[in-house]
Parts: sequence; C-alpha cells; structure tokens
Amino acid sequence: MLSLLFLCSTLIVQAQTTPPDFPIGLTSNGTVIKTGNVGINQSNPSARLHISDDPSQLNCFPAILINSNAGSSAGGGTIGGDGPEDGSTNGTCTTPYIFRNILQGANSLATTVNIDGNGKAIFGDIYNFSTVNGTRFSIENNLGLYNTADDYLRFGYNRDGNSTEPLLYWNSSESQSQNFSIGFGVNENYVTRILTVQGNKKVGINTTVPRAALHVKSELTLPNEGPTGQIQGLLIENNGFRNHDFAFEIRTGQRPEGVAMENGRVFTVSNAGTVHVGPNLNWANPNDAPELRMYVQGGIRTERIKVDVANLNGWADYVFEEGYQLMPTEELEAFIKEHKHLPGVPSAQEVVENGIDLADMNRILLEKIEELTLRVIELEKVQQP
Repeated sequence: MLSLLFLCSTLIVQAQTTPPDFPIGLTSNGTVIKTGNVGINQSNPSARLHISDDPSQLNCFPAILINSNAGSSAGGGTIGGDGPEDGSTNGTCTTPYIFRNILQGANSLATTVNIDGNGKAIFGDIYNFSTVNGTRFSIENNLGLYNTADDYLRFGYNRDGNSTEPLLYWNSSESQSQNFSIGFGVNENYVTRILTVQGNKKVGINTTVPRAALHVKSELTLPNEGPTGQIQGLLIENNGFRNHDFAFEIRTGQRPEGVAMENGRVFTVSNAGTVHVGPNLNWANPNDAPELRMYVQGGIRTERIKVDVANLNGWADYVFEEGYQLMPTEELEAFIKEHKHLPGVPSAQEVVENGIDLADMNRILLEKIEELTLRVIELEKVQQP
C-alpha cells in the first residue's frame, strides 16, 4: 500500500481501460501491474505507455530520464547476463541495460533491441556483440537508409545463393544516371565530393563525371598552382624490391584466344623501375643488362632522341690525338676478308643476339669516319707532285 501511495504522489497516472476500474499497483520488485493504457502528462493515452512533454516548461527537461547502475554485481539472467527476463536468477549483471525488447517465441526468447547503461545500442539478436567488439552501435545483418521504396542505401551482407559477403549497396530508381558519392564538408551546405561511383561502373576521385573505369583528377586548377615537386595524380607504393615483380601492370586482349589474361600484358612497371612495353616481351629482366630500365617491343617513333655521353672517352675525338695508330692497310684488308666487318664494329650475329648500344654505336661509326678521313689525307699527300 505504501508503494502505491508513493507512486501516486510522484506521478500523475491516468489510465484508459476496459473496464475503467482496473487495478494499478506495484509488486515487491517495483514492476507496474496494469491491464490498459497508461499516460504520463497525457489524459488520453493511446499506447501502453504514453508520455507527453509539458509545453509550458521553459527549460529543457527530458521526457524520460534514467539513471542506470553501471556496476557489475546486480543479479541477472542468462540472456547476456542482463536481467531475469528468461525466468532465471543465475549470473551477474555484466552490462546493465536501460532498455530491452524481448521477442517471445513458442519455446525461446530473442533479444531484438538493447540499449545498455554505457550508451551502446544493438538491434537484432546479437545482444552481447557491442560488448565484445567495442562498437557503440551494432545492427544484425543490414543497415538501410531509405528515400523511397526504389531509392535506398544499404550496408550489410549480400546474400547470393548460399554465400554472404559484406556489401555497400546503392539502389536508384533512375538506373545508371544516379551517382553515389562520398564527401567531406564543414557544414551541410558546403560538401566536397571526394569519391563518386556511377551506375555505369565508373569511379571518379575528385571528379563527379568520371570518363573511365577509374578517373583520378587533381584538385589544382591552374598550370603552375602550388609548390613544385608535388604529386598531383596517382601514387602507388608497395614494399616490393625485386625487379621481376610489378608495381603497375596493364593487360588487354592482345593474346591468343584461350590464353590466360596474364599473357595479355602490354605495359608494366617493375618494383625496381624497369618499364616493359609490348605484348610479346620477355617479362623477366635480362640478367646480362640489369642496368637497363626500359624495354619496348616493335620500335619507338619520335622526332628527337638525346643520348648522354658519360665521359670524354665516349666520343671518338681520340682518333685525332697525336700517337693514334691506324691499322696498316694490309692488316685491315685481311681482317675484312676474314670477318666480313670492320675492326671494332660488332658483327651482324652479335647485333641480332645482343642489340646495340646507341651511344657506343655512334662512337664506333664516328671513329671509322675519322680514321677514313686520316687515310684520305695521307692518300692525297702521296699523290701530290
């Protein structure tokens, strides 16, 4: 009786029931016994518990205020150790809750909503999940944000037959014309779109109109904007160092039918910086020339090539130095008859097997021209009267 008087003196409880004289009381553990609707600050409750705020209050009072017990010694049940809703009294209160909904089945109980005293909210029959993984908000299976029945964003697990996988899924009634974007902004009126995904499977970074499967655009708008040396496009970093492993690779259909896609490589950049261009190259870096950094199949067409020469010996001016000895004409003739090429010049077989060094070949050719020039001068001296 004292508990009932205490309740009446603290709350104004008005109930609409059938019949109107239903009993209201408190059990020994504080549970309200009722058979109708209960209103707090509401004369015509339309739900089992109907709470209305007082519009005359000038300061902000919450409609419901709960001071929860954050201790761990209170008695509890087996469903998460959070209460005797399963009818048992064993266990201790490891995560005190302030709100919980229990789905009563024929032979089982299932927690569908739980908010604990630490501010963790859980939706679904995973009542202890937030406690385990440390998250504040957990949802079983899927989280959906809906605009209309045909426009929604869903994050969760995609079910395809018997397989499941995490998936962020955007469904649009406008088919491929609707973009999905991730942005950053200081307020809701100023948002910079960082990543845009179109329904046609094109992805844009720093652009809302991607023109390729992946379109990366610099944030700079002027040709000389910003400090020099900055990376304005795409940066690829990995921890590899072997020259025959690739940091970047392009594969196309330039391969025989039925051959694996890896044989359609047309452009690669190795971890050591070696570049391969062409569909039928030997992709292993040749062991006889590890210092080379670019291999091109089929040739290079350009308007200009500039070759650096490392030192003075890389050019043939030494032919005109005093003391340079020309091969005697008889020895030169014998060498040509035997080897079918000039001394110091690689043979056709050597060129096919090893190729030529462009700078070195130009030095050799210049050497032969300068030697020929000296021979012409000597010949004219001999023929003069």
